[in-house]
Amino acid sequence: MVEPEVIGLCIGAFILGALPTGYIIGRLHGVDLRSQGSGNIGATNARRVLGKRAGILTLLIDAGKGMLAASFDYLFPIVSAASASLAALYGVCAIAGHCYSPFLKFKGGKGVATSLGVFIVLAPAAVLASFAVFVAAYALTGFASVGSISAAAALPAAMHLSFWGEYPTGTIAGAWLAASLVLLNHRSNIRRLIRRQELAAKRSSAKPKENRS
Repeated sequence: MVEPEVIGLCIGAFILGALPTGYIIGRLHGVDLRSQGSGNIGATNARRVLGKRAGILTLLIDAGKGMLAASFDYLFPIVSAASASLAALYGVCAIAGHCYSPFLKFKGGKGVATSLGVFIVLAPAAVLASFAVFVAAYALTGFASVGSISAAAALPAAMHLSFWGEYPTGTIAGAWLAASLVLLNHRSNIRRLIRRQELAAKRSSAKPKENRS
């Protein structure tokens, strides 16, 4: 039977992940990111619409949400024998919250930065391998979405092929779930890539329009 405390921490991780960082930062600039650029509230669109500082701030806070959620089991220990699985579970809940935020009618970001934060805590070496894939894919194509999709797929693969130790089954399962969420939420990017309509990550020269609604 699942302890009520675990359920409570899962809900807490989901709500933490659901805090819409990019949306809030955009509103502080008088802009609704959902109506600008790609329409996403993540770091890439924040950079595209609001500039580099806003993009970096969004990235850091979204990653921080994931790091904090993945640390719940250390901060609130319940079942020590299942700590790795619980940490991954809390992390995936935070990623799901970011992607399907109840504060934005269950819409949200793509989950990349929050996943980054989660697995920096759970599997830092695999994150480095995944980041290398991101850099290579982004450099070759110029599209952050291609880098993100490639990195998401590379993360669980890197954990399976790890030369630096064996990961717990729960952590690997969490990586597959996180990768699936990231890929699922990149459906629109994949369609635009196929149509050759994908937007570049860099800031457009056009000034963002203020949303007065």
